[in-house]
Parts: sequence; C-alpha cells; structure tokens
Amino acid sequence: MPTPTVSEVQTQISNMMRIQLNLNEYLNTTSLTNFITNQDTLLASLESDYEGAIVAGLDGTRAALNVAINAGVGTLTPLIVTMGQAIDAPETDPQTLMTRLYDYMITNSQFVASRGFTYGSPSAGGSNAGNGEIIRLNKDENDLDIENTFPELKTAECIADEFSGATASEEQFQFHGADPSKDSVQLIGSGKVDTLRCVSARDSQVANASFTNYSGTTSVPTAITSWTTATIGNAEIDQTNYYRDDPSDGGNPASLKFTGDNSVLQLFSTQNITLNPEVPYVCHLYYNRQVGSGDGTLTLTLGGVSATVALSAQTGWNKLNIPIGNNSWFKDFNTTASSMQLKIELSSHSTGSVLIDDVIFTPFQSFDGLWYCPVDGPTKFLKDDIFTWTDSATESVNQYWFWRLMGRYLPHATGGSITWADPT
Repeated sequence: MPTPTVSEVQTQISNMMRIQLNLNEYLNTTSLTNFITNQDTLLASLESDYEGAIVAGLDGTRAALNVAINAGVGTLTPLIVTMGQAIDAPETDPQTLMTRLYDYMITNSQFVASRGFTYGSPSAGGSNAGNGEIIRLNKDENDLDIENTFPELKTAECIADEFSGATASEEQFQFHGADPSKDSVQLIGSGKVDTLRCVSARDSQVANASFTNYSGTTSVPTAITSWTTATIGNAEIDQTNYYRDDPSDGGNPASLKFTGDNSVLQLFSTQNITLNPEVPYVCHLYYNRQVGSGDGTLTLTLGGVSATVALSAQTGWNKLNIPIGNNSWFKDFNTTASSMQLKIELSSHSTGSVLIDDVIFTPFQSFDGLWYCPVDGPTKFLKDDIFTWTDSATESVNQYWFWRLMGRYLPHATGGSITWADPT
C-alpha cells in the first residue's frame, strides 16, 4: 500500500480525534444527556433494597467508559507511526515521532489550532514572610505557548526553610495541582505534586556569582576571581551593601561596585560551562544605583541576547534579567564560541557608583510541562509561605487530544494561520 501524504494522515488523525471528541461530549458536556449528569440523577433518585447492586453496576459502566476514552491512544499511536513514514522520519517510537512531527511542522510553517491558554502569574500569599518570587516560563524555544499542561489552580507552598531542614535561601516548595480526577471520564484536576527548590548564587553556572572572592583589598581589588574585568581601577568590593547573604559567600556577603564605565565577563569556553539544549535557563542579576547615586546604562548579555536598563531614578535593589520567553532557551542565546559569554557592562557613566550582586544563571525546573524558578529575596521564605496561580484554556480538538493521549503539543496558531484544522 502506498504511503499516504502528510495531508492525508492529518485527515485520518482528525477523523480519529472526532471520535474522542464525541465520546467526551457524551461523558461530560452534552446538555442534559451527558453521562455525568445522568449518573448523578440516578444516584440521587435511588430508593431500593438493591441500591448497592445498582451502584456497583453503574460503577462498572463508568469503568468501561473510562477504558473507552483512554483506548484512543491505541488508535492514535499507529497513526503517528504512519505520519512518521509520511515525513520520512526513520524512527517508529511514537514519542520520538511526536518530536519529529513538531520539528517538521516548524520547518514547513504548519500549525494546529491552539488550546487558547491564559497563563496566570504566581501570586504571593498575603501573609508570606519572604519577599522572593517564583519565575515562570510558558514559552518554548520557538516562542510558542507550551500547551501540554493542565488548566487549573496550582499552588506552591514552602515546606522546608532554614529552620526545618533546608539551607537558607534554598527553601523547598511543594508544587501541586488541583485534586486529581477520579478517572478519565471527567477531568477535574491533575493531582500532580513535586518539590522544587529555591535557587541561590551557589546554583549559578557562573563562578563567584556574588563577588565574594577577589584579590587585593575591597577598595583596591587587583582581580575579581573568575571574572575578566575590563578596567579593574573602576571596580571595588562592597561588603556593607549587598542584595542578600547567600550559601556561597561563606559568611562574607559582598557586591561588586562599578565606579565608572566597566565590564566583567566569563567566557563559557574558559570556564568550562556546559549547557543542556533541552532545558531553558533563567539569567538575571540585581543592581542598586541608589546607594552610590550612580548613572549610566547597565547591560546584561548572555551569548547572543542582551537586556539593558538606563540608570536614573531607581531606588533600592532591582532586577535586570534576560527576557523570559524564547530567549531563555539555548537555541536562542547560543552563539559562536568566542562570543558565548555572560557579560555585565556599565556604559555612559558620568557620576556616582552602581552595585551588582547575585548573578543567577541556572536551569529552570519543570512541573506539569511548564518551567519554574523559585528564588528567595533579601527576606527569606519561611515554612507555609505560599503562591497560587490559575491557568485556563478555551480548548481546541486535535491539540487537546494530543495532550490527553500523548502528553505532547504541536506548533499551533489561531485564525487564518491554522493549516491543520480541527474536525467539525
């Protein structure tokens, strides 16, 4: 039998997804006639000597329906293998082929309909002791929403602080979704639970990330350990004003002071920094121009990507970060070996001084398909500190069932950019 075309396999998959859609509509959404409503109506009406047997029989029906809705993966899997043939992929493993299909669609500008996610931002509880944050990434390396996640209320709760088993500034947070669904007949919550740890300068891929180590004196350093300094005469070490103490500072917290135009950098090749292209990275630093009334333009560069801030009126400590999104991925900030560096530069300086501290460059941590980085502030988190956020989705058909059955998502769009239409 001749191998079908990509378009033909897309049609076959959409036809299969229609079966999943119609079955799910009967289970959950069809007005007044869905199984869940009918089940509840029957249970509420029961008045019989054989109530237990009736409930058991109904449970058996629900179990059979649960098997039916999950059995879709058995139909989808060979269709994905067929798609692999159509796109000339050598593999037969369905998960590998999903990756191949994603790449093929990116190359050929093909898109399914988006699930239409609205992503919430982690909001700190009103009684939190700590003033840190949870940084969240919901974009992939192609600047597409990551759509293989459960739309629900999620919570992150501090379960260990420096007084209950964790290291200071490296507190542990338990991330969890809504209570799990009874089965696949009606999805309510993911029930997912995992523990993520706050990152500190000790986790940074760059060495001496808090500028604790140096040669010479604080006022006249001769070198900043692990950093190449453009003008050492325009650099000092400040052990009085710093963003926060840190497990890496050995009890001697410090910050780097720029007293004029200057830069420090670490070249990845000389520092033996090796990165994972499959994992996104968070990259930021903290600066303070208020203490020294400094001005100028501060630039943070990671490989081929930069972030800049004009210093004029900022108060206290502020964060400068490589934009969270596709720029967080190795593919987007990667560059030539000679340019693959992390660099901090102050330019156009005319007065005062600027403090730099806590250069965080570390991998994000994963939870339910998305990426997170909890990070402490100057006031440390305590046990029971909490964050909450809610994601919602309008939902499509094909993308939804790729997530339900395979745990994956494909390149997606809305409106006229959709090339692989949902079944009607």
